[in-house]
Amino acid sequence: MKTRLILTVLSLCAALALCTNASAQTCRIHGRIFFPDSLKSPANNVTVYIPENGKGTITDDDGNFRLDTGTGSKGKKLTVEISHIGYESIVRQVNPGTTTDIDLGEVVLQEQLIMLPSAYITPNHKSAANYILGEVRKRAVENRKKHPDYDATISYSAQTHHIPLVSQVLPGIAEGAVKTAASMLGIGNCIRYAMDTDDLSGDVTFERSVRGGSTRDYNARIIRSSTKLPAKVEKELKSVFKNIDLFNFLYSDDCIWGINYNYRYKFVHTGTYMWNGKLVDILQWKGKRGFLWASVHVVQDDWGILKVEAGYQDKKVLCEARDRGDGVYMPVSLVITPNFFPVIEGSKTARHIEMIKSEKRLGDKTKKKIITFLEENSNIDIHPYIIGRVSVQYH
Repeated sequence: MKTRLILTVLSLCAALALCTNASAQTCRIHGRIFFPDSLKSPANNVTVYIPENGKGTITDDDGNFRLDTGTGSKGKKLTVEISHIGYESIVRQVNPGTTTDIDLGEVVLQEQLIMLPSAYITPNHKSAANYILGEVRKRAVENRKKHPDYDATISYSAQTHHIPLVSQVLPGIAEGAVKTAASMLGIGNCIRYAMDTDDLSGDVTFERSVRGGSTRDYNARIIRSSTKLPAKVEKELKSVFKNIDLFNFLYSDDCIWGINYNYRYKFVHTGTYMWNGKLVDILQWKGKRGFLWASVHVVQDDWGILKVEAGYQDKKVLCEARDRGDGVYMPVSLVITPNFFPVIEGSKTARHIEMIKSEKRLGDKTKKKIITFLEENSNIDIHPYIIGRVSVQYH
């Protein structure tokens, strides 16, 4: 599926609340979120959401968030919901009044109380997990038909680091395969720029209008970039997420809890918890060796997916959704942090070189290339990665 391939090759994102000026009577709400540990660790990827106007964002790596209320919020009481998988939702009431700035200060999350799984009477002796996912798929089809029209603002960012350094040690055939695949996906210029020239980063936002299932995207613009990008790279970067449909990401038959993978990935019903007065079921799956894992949080009765967390060890995909008010759960944020390579510490270059020399899966030519690369960069720490974040605000 094109969308999923794009996500894999060029991940993206951090949710950026759109900035408007004070004369338009908008108010900025900001604060910092922490995990409830003795070290007071900043909580990243936490969803901050205002249900009254559908605006939301996620915290950065330092736990900070900034969220504009939008025009027309003056004098209206607003609800700020702060939520993260595995933690209690925190709700704060604010009243913008005449101020243009509200500081929520430091907010500490509290761990979610997980209860024993709810009992389900399932037909044909189905497992509880299969029954729940079956209801989710059935309800998703119904809701898609009932809600063919919507408007949304989509913001995303792409960020790479040290990719040019890594490209130096790729075998020619591997580099060619990457560039060919990227070209087929329509992002070849972006990938070549990241691999050959400099690290690629940029924040993009655009508007989406869906009517009767037909999508029109417009007003795409880069609102921030680390460097001045070539025109063809800038054009591709602005179109990377044009085919993204996060509803489809959550409810597609081709996702790991979809019907096409129903018998390959065996989910287990592991617990429930209360969320906004509703029970939420937790379904979990782990690979045979425990490296691959996934967790799906399903709202009972509505049968909507509230949260998804999946990954390979520390490489994570996080998606959170919100009830639009009619029992339809639409995604509001997606974070992908596929740090596929570990940090290569410059102080441990000699150890890395010895490991390469003893690696039996590499040919002599490749070994020589990697060792030369390590020796030439022995004074720096190398940490190549691709990170992506995308946020959707439904209107």
